[in-house]
Amino acid sequence: MINKIIKFLELDSDRKYISYVYILFLIFSVCLLVLNLNDIFHTHVYRQDALYYIQAKNYLSDKVFPEGRWINYLFFYLVSNVNGKILSLFVLSFLGFFMFFVSHKWTKNTYYSVMLTLLFLQIIPLYYFLQWPATITPAFIVLLVSIYFCKRIKNVFLFFSVLGILFFGTMSNYYYLLPLLFLEYFLSHNWKQNLKFAFLKLLPAWIVGFIVGYIITQLIVYANFGHFMKIASWRTPHYIHSIDDLKHNLTYSTHYLIVYLKSIFSNFSIIVLSLIAIIISVFKRRKDLIFVPLFIFILIALAHFVVIIPIGIYIAPRTVIPMWIAIFAILFFVPNIKRWQIYVLVPIIIFFSYNMHIKNSKNLKWYSTVTNVYFDKLIDVLPTDISKYKRLVIYANDSDISKNTKKISNRYSLKKDLNMGSFSNVLAWSAIGKEARFKHVDTCFKDKLSKNKTCKKASVVCENDAFEKSNDLYSVCGERKKSLIIKIND
Repeated sequence: MINKIIKFLELDSDRKYISYVYILFLIFSVCLLVLNLNDIFHTHVYRQDALYYIQAKNYLSDKVFPEGRWINYLFFYLVSNVNGKILSLFVLSFLGFFMFFVSHKWTKNTYYSVMLTLLFLQIIPLYYFLQWPATITPAFIVLLVSIYFCKRIKNVFLFFSVLGILFFGTMSNYYYLLPLLFLEYFLSHNWKQNLKFAFLKLLPAWIVGFIVGYIITQLIVYANFGHFMKIASWRTPHYIHSIDDLKHNLTYSTHYLIVYLKSIFSNFSIIVLSLIAIIISVFKRRKDLIFVPLFIFILIALAHFVVIIPIGIYIAPRTVIPMWIAIFAILFFVPNIKRWQIYVLVPIIIFFSYNMHIKNSKNLKWYSTVTNVYFDKLIDVLPTDISKYKRLVIYANDSDISKNTKKISNRYSLKKDLNMGSFSNVLAWSAIGKEARFKHVDTCFKDKLSKNKTCKKASVVCENDAFEKSNDLYSVCGERKKSLIIKIND
């Protein structure tokens, strides 16, 4: 049995004891992924704009109009009725299959490709992205389908145009990964053919496909709304109208590039091991097989930071997952890898995987604990029969949520890093109410006067300290026309 495993993984059958050690490395990496899945399964509250908590008509106006996610809208009812834990498994499986496919085509070694795949599945912001499982699933299905299309559509310009349209209908940033599907071409051609293919076909087709996807999406939005996409104001876009605007956006994009690079190369050990990995990876490699793929990987890493320059919006951690993949490709993608290179690089891959797993574990435990405490305390304070209420009214300020989140974090000695989004305002908290099966969650801020009758009532009943029921986090203030009014304790 063990001999078959060694043969299947393409390890050294003559030096079995070495192969045993590297099989243990594989088992260790699999265990790290399983532990991540365990943390994911402890999460049942997702982000406030996850598809589980919004209506299709709101998604049409809030996401399709400003961002063009028309395919997500078409599959809204399908994906929003599938459990988020199952969809998270699908997403990780689809990404894993894609990365194994491109890795194996390039490295030509099953074991090493599996280890790389497990490394890619530890990318830290990926687990922040899984807090929108129904939203991101269609994009990863398209990523998986791209493998099939790559084999069937021989014209690269047509291939990238089709995929550009599909990714803009889901999430455009995963379009950046598609050049990885064509790496194998460089192995079977000489340097002149490689340069010609890369700069006259692959990269131009990649750019053209992105533009085609953008244009078609704009036309779809225009046909449905009568105007083109407009970035939502909450993203605080900074459009270019002058040279100063261009300088501002360039500086802004560069700033976030540096921030996220630092989050990858977060300590001295990682930097040193990265340099060793690069030296091992390029050792005695044909020059065109160094510089052409390297140029492609750098373009993938920089793509999103360049694309957002015209609009100058905030670059969220979850949007730069392709950058993480490109960085690891620079370090560990070795064409026709030799066994000695595997023996040197795999321990480094293990170090990276473990280092990211620790951060993933902390981030996931932080989020699941914070949201579960908010949820459990809410259920504890609610009347026994909540079916009679049409909506939940929350009387609180953002500062109340921020302070309580900090208290919960401190109580359980939990911390997160910049790759995990915050939970510090009433809007984020609304997911708690919706997960509790309130169809509508309305916000009444303590420090803002409102003409809304419900908020006026909330202000009166929540400030008199005559609570119907309370615990250390919430107080039930009262009811008004099938609305339950609660207060976040400060």
